[in-house]
Amino acid sequence: MRILFFFIFLFSAELLAQVSGLGTNSKKAADYYLEAQKEASRRNYPAALELFDKALKKDPNFGEAHYLKAKTLMHIGEVELARLHFEKATELLPMRPKYADTFLLLGRMYMDEGDYIKAEAAFRKYMSADPGNYAGQEIAQEYIRNCQFGIESIDHPDSIKPKKLPHPLNNFQFQYFPVLTGDGEFIFFTARSARSTEEILVSRNINGNWNPPQNISDSINTVEYNEGTCAISADGRVLVFTSCNAPGLLGRCDLLISYRQGNEWSKPKNLGKNINTRHWESQPSLSSDGRLLLFSSDRPGGKGRMDIWYSIKQKDGNWARAKNLGAPVNTPGEEFSPFLHNNGQTLFFSTNGRKGMGGLDLYMTERTEDGWSKPENLGYPLNTWKDEVGIYVSSEGKTAYYSRTSVNDGVERSFLYKVELPPRLQVKKESHALKGRVYDSQTNKPLAAGINLMDLEKDTAIQSLKSDSINGGYLIILTKGADYGLFISRPGYLYKSINFDLKNAGPDGHLVLDIPLDPIIKGATTELRNIFFDFGSFELRRESKIELNELITFVSENPNVKIEIAGHTDNVGSHDDNIRLSKNRTLAVRDYLVSNGVDISNVSFEGYGETKPLAPNDSEENRQLNRRIEFTILEI
Repeated sequence: MRILFFFIFLFSAELLAQVSGLGTNSKKAADYYLEAQKEASRRNYPAALELFDKALKKDPNFGEAHYLKAKTLMHIGEVELARLHFEKATELLPMRPKYADTFLLLGRMYMDEGDYIKAEAAFRKYMSADPGNYAGQEIAQEYIRNCQFGIESIDHPDSIKPKKLPHPLNNFQFQYFPVLTGDGEFIFFTARSARSTEEILVSRNINGNWNPPQNISDSINTVEYNEGTCAISADGRVLVFTSCNAPGLLGRCDLLISYRQGNEWSKPKNLGKNINTRHWESQPSLSSDGRLLLFSSDRPGGKGRMDIWYSIKQKDGNWARAKNLGAPVNTPGEEFSPFLHNNGQTLFFSTNGRKGMGGLDLYMTERTEDGWSKPENLGYPLNTWKDEVGIYVSSEGKTAYYSRTSVNDGVERSFLYKVELPPRLQVKKESHALKGRVYDSQTNKPLAAGINLMDLEKDTAIQSLKSDSINGGYLIILTKGADYGLFISRPGYLYKSINFDLKNAGPDGHLVLDIPLDPIIKGATTELRNIFFDFGSFELRRESKIELNELITFVSENPNVKIEIAGHTDNVGSHDDNIRLSKNRTLAVRDYLVSNGVDISNVSFEGYGETKPLAPNDSEENRQLNRRIEFTILEI
């Protein structure tokens, strides 16, 4: 189909041309040819083909008849049969500019079949046949570069073995654009049968097995219209999807958003004029925290017919006016299906505007301080002579999911695939999911709590979210290379402070952490896990600032609560030294609080040394547990 639309302009002019000096000695063949040309110009293709057949029956070596019959066949999608007649025409017609486009057409057909050697030869013949057509020469040279790239890529393939996702997935005639939650537990994709509309389906992976896919929600999918090509936030609670031809849209296809609480999705809302236009918006991608949206659009103002655009979610919850992502990602060609990896730095996308294997190829680029790096082709066999559009790469960056289209017995189908990526295509900064539930430590009731993920070294917020109000669930993406602190708070509860290391990730690369919150009652204690000192020192390290500021907030929001800050050590060293060290550390905390306006009358401090261990001091791991700063509720 790509060939048909690309060269349709070449055909229209040819059909209206006057015929003279035909390469046949049969007057009858020439008469049939002239009638066929008239019928084709009227778009009466069946009649034209019948007349071309009559002309060729009279003279099988009638080059012009083969030539125009091939173009007519292209108009009705009979590409393979058209190729046979183009090949015959090249044998019979002279190498003149008038027929030079035959070599361009044949070259494109060979490329679409993966025969780059034949394709390159055809393009070089075109350059010889029409040397004065500078625009055509430029096109042919670009195709030659793609052919050479295709030959090189096939000669040096990546050692990967794509596998079709198992039953009960791949149950439809078409399934494509897979996306997964950050922990890989849920897969969402677009599906349709031959005569149905598109819809979004979801399947859950339990113990390595996919459940039968289900309708994501009746509030999202409709019977009459197309819903598909969706993006999901890493925690699976924000969905942006494409809706086409439905009432109330701003254009042909718009982007809509829906939110999940528990198992229920909210009524979708149009993302509005800052995102959608009267043109085509589709194929969205969300950053893991749901604050950056990328999508493909054919709106004016881009670098090509189809570009990648982006928008950032503002503090008030609204999306900023979309901007063009610019070079080097966008080109004068077409860019589709952006996918921003969960690390927030690696972007995958599809384009035909770069050197590739002939159609739409997949590329990757890295975000740098100066913008995006030069995109890298993903190579063969992820890219082929077909169109590759839409890829999802898992959080840890080693596994990709995508769809591939094939034709068997004349029936076109697309299936979902999974592949382990070679080292060169794995993301430079891998990510992992931290997930669990927040609950009341006394009643086990799920809690909606504020969760802040902080980069302790940079003193910056990475992500802020709330746990699910129905089940208390949360999921956060952690990217290697940072020292993370997690702070969980809810009015009426002691806030929780957590520090963790990605080295503790499970076999699937993810961490599971359920978080109990203690009600503010007398005697309740919580550990301040993000206050740091060097060994044997009572000088606060810079990374402690975030934790101390959280403590200041807690004290100011609970002015009637009296607390004790307690310091503890392991049993290494003398008793007196440990008491002195723990006491001095609590005094360092006190000094910071006082210098930041805290009323010291509600806060007391004590150093207990090694006298109150949480675990036996018989291992380094246990001794680390015993080295801590806590606070306890003394009065309410």
